[in-house]
Amino acid sequence: MAWPRQAGASQTQTFCAGQSAKGGGAPIRGAALACGFLLRRHRTRCRTAMHWFQLPANVWSAPEAQTRSCDDARRLNPPEMSGPPPVHPWVDQSPLDGAYALDANDTGTPSGQDGIVIFEREGDVALVKLNKPPHNLLEPAMTDALEVAFARAVETGCRSILLSSRMRHFCAGADLDATASGTLAKMDLIGFLQRIEDVPIPTVAAVHGAALGGGFELALACDLIIAAETAQIGLVETTLGLFPLMGGVQRAAAGAGRARAKEIAMLGRRHTSAALERWGLVNKVVADDALADAALSLARQLAAGPTVAYGAVKRIANHTARYGVEAGDALTADVAPAVWSSADLEAGLRSFLRTGSPGAVFTGT
Repeated sequence: MAWPRQAGASQTQTFCAGQSAKGGGAPIRGAALACGFLLRRHRTRCRTAMHWFQLPANVWSAPEAQTRSCDDARRLNPPEMSGPPPVHPWVDQSPLDGAYALDANDTGTPSGQDGIVIFEREGDVALVKLNKPPHNLLEPAMTDALEVAFARAVETGCRSILLSSRMRHFCAGADLDATASGTLAKMDLIGFLQRIEDVPIPTVAAVHGAALGGGFELALACDLIIAAETAQIGLVETTLGLFPLMGGVQRAAAGAGRARAKEIAMLGRRHTSAALERWGLVNKVVADDALADAALSLARQLAAGPTVAYGAVKRIANHTARYGVEAGDALTADVAPAVWSSADLEAGLRSFLRTGSPGAVFTGT
């Protein structure tokens, strides 16, 4: 992006290219190095614990599912319906050879598509896929399985995580039964989201369909969100007399400002991905059929980067969002030694001094 020159701006070709690789801050000229669906309203109504939202009439092909609320319809067994569900371009239908199916308290077994969360590895990228029919509704087993999957990614040396869904929607909120029974009220939902947010490697959420209530909060816990053009996203808990329980208000305020966060959470509307991109809560919007490739490409780019430096960025950003700029400044001194001593920094500086441009191959150490 070419920024217009204003009074007081640098008159050199480059405003600032960062610190000199040799130290001291000598100017480097010439380089610009910066450290910077809609768901149409059909007649079928589906109610979850966190929201009311309209589903297309062909979610299930059985006629009775057209008229029942989600309280009944989500208990129907989709394979018994008269025909398979439609395949959408954003839903990953790739084979799951070598994948692990994870359930709550499960260490992972190579059991194909049976788990509510699927974990597999593509190079240095951990592919974590929500896999709980029909809409990946959140409840204790799902949150436990997600934590197992994220922990497995770190333990097995993955350098980034791509969170996506194999269902029609990314995640449509919390399970009605868990809310009505009081189970959600007893869960450490804030702690769960913080643990997802604080995983020390970069995370990307690929959002399609609906990401509502807890589904949106789960996406907000990831470092980057890439969304399909037709995705519908919102904090809709107030439509049930509730409020976002996992920290959605705080994270929306950190990303879009207090006024916008209040609008999103108080009015409980579903927003287009393009609107949330303008508000700073979604990083990138792509065509539906480009979502899987674009998200994987981004996750691969992060997996090939300086993992230790990325971890420092995450810790400072998350700490600042929670405790303020001054706290973030103080934390910088604590995280810097690990970066200064990393092999990736050594490789980066050596490559820059040799070629005059970034081009190091980072190993993540």
